[in-house]
Amino acid sequence: TVLSATQGALKVYRHVAPSSIAPDPVHLEVTTQSDLHAIVRSGALLIHTPDAAMLYGGARFAQTAAITLESDGSLVLVDWLVAGRLARGESWSFASYRNEVCIKLASCGRGITSNSVLSLRDSSHVALRDVISLDNELGLDGRPTPADVMGNFEAIATVYVFGPRLASVSGEMEAVANSFCRGGSLTPFHAGFDHPSRASSNTASHRRLHSQRTGALVTTSRVARFQRLRAQLLKDRSELSPYSPEHTAALVIRIAATTSQALQDTLDDVLRPLEPLLGAHPYERRGIA
Repeated sequence: TVLSATQGALKVYRHVAPSSIAPDPVHLEVTTQSDLHAIVRSGALLIHTPDAAMLYGGARFAQTAAITLESDGSLVLVDWLVAGRLARGESWSFASYRNEVCIKLASCGRGITSNSVLSLRDSSHVALRDVISLDNELGLDGRPTPADVMGNFEAIATVYVFGPRLASVSGEMEAVANSFCRGGSLTPFHAGFDHPSRASSNTASHRRLHSQRTGALVTTSRVARFQRLRAQLLKDRSELSPYSPEHTAALVIRIAATTSQALQDTLDDVLRPLEPLLGAHPYERRGIA
């Protein structure tokens, strides 16, 4: 088991290239890039719980997470974004934000190379590709800006839970999410967040839920494709596994909140079932739990 964490929020500044690099003023703005690539071997568990990303006014940021799981590998991945420096009047005022998560499946010890992990575009055994794109320049064409899409929400987060070691834990995490949720109608946030230009994923059995916690909204999704691919890999390769093909987690939880504190509180509760695996809450010494 590996826990990957950060020491504080990821702050992304507006980046302007020196004139010697980009003499054309049109191309002075530079996009900051962050990439995470990992291979999770059979029986292993990777828990990646970074702090929030905060984009300053005018910043451009693109990040990717490409994770390859062997058929018995397991993963918890947290990704969250806050609106900006609200005290300075910055709310969804960055230039652009793009986040892509790609989770692949591979047979134990076969077919996993550094190139296959680095390639987001290789669609073989892709169990999930999830993209969130927010761009203020779209408003110039009359399309909704990030502020239009988010409305009163100041923070969003996504929790990805995959793999057989998390089968029971994912059920507990989903139950926690459901315990403070009730059925409700769609809001403007859903209409924007689920729009193809902003977010897309091949999830199934999608349920939209309002949180009874003040200022928070939660959705849960089961990713049927992950379960089908894992079962097919075990069958095709005749692999021996202590877990049945149906015994696996394949869960995506999305949270939106009107304050960063409300999001932290909700995220804290959703991740609490991980404590027995780690001996402590994954955010325990970072001011959240």
